[in-house]
Amino acid sequence: MRVLIHGTKTFNQYEIFINALGRVIRSMEDGDDELLVVPLGPKNVTHMAREFVTISSRTLKANGVKPKVMPRTLGWAESNLHDFDELIYFCKPKEPLSKIAALVDKKSTIDLVVYRY
Repeated sequence: MRVLIHGTKTFNQYEIFINALGRVIRSMEDGDDELLVVPLGPKNVTHMAREFVTISSRTLKANGVKPKVMPRTLGWAESNLHDFDELIYFCKPKEPLSKIAALVDKKSTIDLVVYRY
């Protein structure tokens, strides 16, 4: 499973973040042996992604899944959307979608999952 993660600077609900990535893990197919988490910023979201992979790596490896975090820029992500399964976007209520989330929503074949808390 290859997942892009993006959010706003104001998003700070780590519990929501953990639940979102837990959903990703539960939705992985039996043949998936890698979980690639690609945070696109800002720093708070990238930090949450790194922490999640660090904390869950032992459990995932025990279940045959190799977790990896690979921070990238928004420009890189726009050029490589076709290589991913979904984009998870985190924001607070009433905040608009980011440029990349709107792009995925309108034009991409990957899934967009938005968490507003």
